[in-house]
Amino acid sequence: MGSVNAPESTLTVTYANRPRIAMLGAFPPQAQGIQEYCREVAETLATVVDVHAVGFRRMYPSFLFPGIRDAMDPAKPPLRGAGLETEHRLTWYNPGGWVFRAARVPCDLFHLQWWSLPLLPVSAVFSETMRLRRKPVVVTVHNVLPHEGGRGLSWAGRVLCRHAGRVVVHGEANRRQLMEHYALPEDRVAHIPMGFAGNTMPAPPRDEACTALALPAERCYLLSFGTIRPYKGVMDLIEAFASIERDWPGVDLVIAGKPWEDWAPYAERIKTLGLTRRVHCFLGYQPEDRVPLFYGAASLLVLPYTHFDAQSAVGAQALAYDLPMVVSSAGGLPEWVDHAPEWIVPPNNVPALAKALGAFLHAREERRKAFRAIARRVRKRLSRPAIAQAYLALYRSLIHERG
Repeated sequence: MGSVNAPESTLTVTYANRPRIAMLGAFPPQAQGIQEYCREVAETLATVVDVHAVGFRRMYPSFLFPGIRDAMDPAKPPLRGAGLETEHRLTWYNPGGWVFRAARVPCDLFHLQWWSLPLLPVSAVFSETMRLRRKPVVVTVHNVLPHEGGRGLSWAGRVLCRHAGRVVVHGEANRRQLMEHYALPEDRVAHIPMGFAGNTMPAPPRDEACTALALPAERCYLLSFGTIRPYKGVMDLIEAFASIERDWPGVDLVIAGKPWEDWAPYAERIKTLGLTRRVHCFLGYQPEDRVPLFYGAASLLVLPYTHFDAQSAVGAQALAYDLPMVVSSAGGLPEWVDHAPEWIVPPNNVPALAKALGAFLHAREERRKAFRAIARRVRKRLSRPAIAQAYLALYRSLIHERG
């Protein structure tokens, strides 16, 4: 399949002929996994199909996901939609429950929407049970190659994709990469972009957002948001900011997210560069109701990923808030800025990143206005109706093939 490029129009599918899709993933109010992506895709699909979202009551043992006490985040609203039914029954420690639910959930097609290496057993049980039930299987692969290396995840991906009727990736570059690394034929791999997060909570006015975060409202903020992992390029961003901070005394850097590695090297580098007062760190899981504060306070989102094999949900959120972003040319990130070169930098290139940050700050209002036009184009191309149409066509073709 090619890229989604459908007009933003209302798609009406009557309830009489709507396919029934069982979807395994991480759904709010879960506090683990990529819940906001799963929310967006489930609510989008519910406009054209009936979605039975199968979620977790306990997804991981606590030692695999430290820093979050509760499996559920009460600030996260549940899934909403007339075509949506949600359950949170699965636990990581009860294989009998996996088999029971996989055998009983009503559906015409099964979509493994999100998985991780610790979730391989439950994902494999659902996929194999659905295959035995003669239900078509669709698997979404978010990361063609592991973020931090390791052969286990690649092996798991091949296991789950082996019997899938279709495998979905979010970027065209990732589609080519998946066919090469997984040895899958072209007609079994579909490119359907992530789409933008159109249902995000509104951001408060900038002054209010800054006050809520205890940030001086008179300053300008560059933002790094999301889990902190080596491939995110946060250290490159710190270095790039250090090279321009003297030229921009009214600009600070905000880093918000839960570290998945030792934060000490970052803290030490910030101190060594004399940036302790200029870098504001909000380390740890950010509850749902705090997320809009960061987008409201920031002037620019920076995604300088060193490598990437997917499409960032943080970029989708930024689009919803009309927040300009500088991204690296890794994976599907350039799609969020419509491949406009002035917003894209090479990975692992601190001087180029510093130059891009300076260019934005030098003409802040003009660049913000220019990005709004880009955001409108991308939102239209990646709108809910466009994404829903692409999935509906995919589902119907598979159900028809199965007969």
